[in-house]
Amino acid sequence: MAHQKHFVTTSDNVKLEYIDTGEGPVIVMIPGGVGGPPEMYDSLIENLSRDHRTVSVGSRGTGLSGRPDWGFNVFRHARDIYDTITALDLDDVTLFGYSGGQDIVLAYYEIFRGERVSKLILGDNPPANVFHPKWSRERILNSGSYATPEQWYTFCQMVGDTSLFALQTSKGAEAVNGDHMIDMCVSHGGQDWMGLCGSIEIPSLIIRGNTSNNGTERGAKWMNWAIKGSRLAIIEGDHMTAMQGDGINDVIRDFIATGDKSFEADRSAALSDTAPFDEPFDEDAPIKSCAGSDLEMLEQMIASGQLPGNPMEYVQSTRDSA
Repeated sequence: MAHQKHFVTTSDNVKLEYIDTGEGPVIVMIPGGVGGPPEMYDSLIENLSRDHRTVSVGSRGTGLSGRPDWGFNVFRHARDIYDTITALDLDDVTLFGYSGGQDIVLAYYEIFRGERVSKLILGDNPPANVFHPKWSRERILNSGSYATPEQWYTFCQMVGDTSLFALQTSKGAEAVNGDHMIDMCVSHGGQDWMGLCGSIEIPSLIIRGNTSNNGTERGAKWMNWAIKGSRLAIIEGDHMTAMQGDGINDVIRDFIATGDKSFEADRSAALSDTAPFDEPFDEDAPIKSCAGSDLEMLEQMIASGQLPGNPMEYVQSTRDSA
């Protein structure tokens, strides 16, 4: 699906591309992973723009956006979203982030709280990607984390070295800088949003794929408990397919249409309940390593020739096939 591209300049003078289509309640979409072009949400844009104004904002360093040597961290990316929202004079925004985009949504709330944003949609990502050795086993499981710091850094290095994210380079644009993608990946893994979740005071929807390996269902349930009055929607699909089916469009539409009404009543009741998170806890429950399995996948792709070890070779191959 071809979209007309628009551009905005951020407060640190970086050009960002964005797609702006449709009419109705405003949804601002933040690319997942460690960033990407606005087309990352093509299927959602096509569906939701029928009755919503959908603004999908590309990430610095990818697609047709600028290539600075700075700003590859979740908080600068959150400021990029704020700069775009203010430049377009948007208000009453539903802020949507799927996978790594969820970290940017939470970073936005950390800095700006509810400024210009009235609802949050948190898509299939745990409240912490990385667990720390000193955490209790129960906290690790509640966080939905799936990697040690060592596993995560190795994963980030592999992603940058193999230019997996070269697919985020539009034809005719500059290559994606693998080192910048590593920086962004490390920034994602360094954030623990568990404390922030308890301070969120605007309607929030948490989406989880029922077969997703990105975090755990327990982590999603904990986040639903911590964000008082929030909704949890477990929809069909794994981490990738859940984002592309009809289920996600249906729950987003329902949440935007009714989120305010249900939040007041739900939150009032939730705030009066100070009981601890009561999901059954198993001391011997395994801790999944999504980053470990992703590393194996990348290594297999390199070994099979799907991902050449030379990053520039991979960038050129994706351009030639575009």
